[in-house]
Amino acid sequence: MTLFEELDQALGLLPVVRGILPADLLDLPESIGESLGKMVRNRSILLKEFAAEVGLPETEALHLMSILVAKGYVVEEEQKEPNGIRYHANFAQIRSRHLPLDL
Repeated sequence: MTLFEELDQALGLLPVVRGILPADLLDLPESIGESLGKMVRNRSILLKEFAAEVGLPETEALHLMSILVAKGYVVEEEQKEPNGIRYHANFAQIRSRHLPLDL
C-alpha cells in the first residue's frame, strides 16, 4: 500500500466535524498532523507547501485536502492566490458563558 493510499484510507475514517480543537490534530496520521500543526502556527498553508510537507504530488495532496475540507477539518480560502490554493484550520466555535456582571 502506498503512502497516498494509507493516508486516503485513514482520512476516510475520520468523522465529520463542525470544527476542530488543537487536540484533534493528534488523531490525524502523523505526517498530516505535523503539516496541519504547522498550518495552525502559520495561520494557513498553500497546497504546494502541504504537498511538500507530506511528500506527495500536488494532485494527490489536493485529493487529501478535499477530504479534510469535506470532513470539516480545514477550510479552503475564498480568494485563490497566484501561488495556489490556500487552506486554514476550521476551529470549532467555543460557547461563551454569559455570567452575571454583578459577580
